[in-house]
Amino acid sequence: MSHDEVFARLEASIRKLQVDYDSFLSGGMKLPPIGLQQQIEGQLRRMSNVPMRTIERFRFNTILGRFNTYSELWAKRLRNVEEGRETIPGRRAPGMQPSPERGGGVVVGDPAAAEKELGHLYERWLAARRAEGETPKVSKDSFLRQIAKQAAGLRESHGVSEVEFRLEQKDGHTTLSARPLAAATPQRSAR
Repeated sequence: MSHDEVFARLEASIRKLQVDYDSFLSGGMKLPPIGLQQQIEGQLRRMSNVPMRTIERFRFNTILGRFNTYSELWAKRLRNVEEGRETIPGRRAPGMQPSPERGGGVVVGDPAAAEKELGHLYERWLAARRAEGETPKVSKDSFLRQIAKQAAGLRESHGVSEVEFRLEQKDGHTTLSARPLAAATPQRSAR
């Protein structure tokens, strides 16, 4: 296959990815098209090591630059959606509904008020760690104290009213992650 054919396919794939991201961000798709994005990244990585003439290298770098620009834009928009600064039509803002695909997050404003939900989170965390062959030596009370301490620190340092705690898979291990959610009312600075 010639370089021109590969470039044409890459450009078509990038256009499809752009359409898919637009569809996701407008509420038409449930999940972002991460698989297609990773496939294109792999193709670009493989092509970067292939010897090319100057004109082919120029076209490749143009395609790569366009893809990188779009990827940064999509990452920024996804981050805004996750942090609640932007919403996807037809969906609630983060923290307003359970998110089982992300480990069933628990939104904490006041840890004492969310003790029941945090207890369920502890049970899921404990079950996941045991399924991985580990036996955590963390009591439920210790877990709840640590969550309260971490939530208070994140609320203060980020100026937010709520923090979401959720289970995530990282390197084959279940971890507990915290994410600040709703920003406090911004204060205007004098100019």
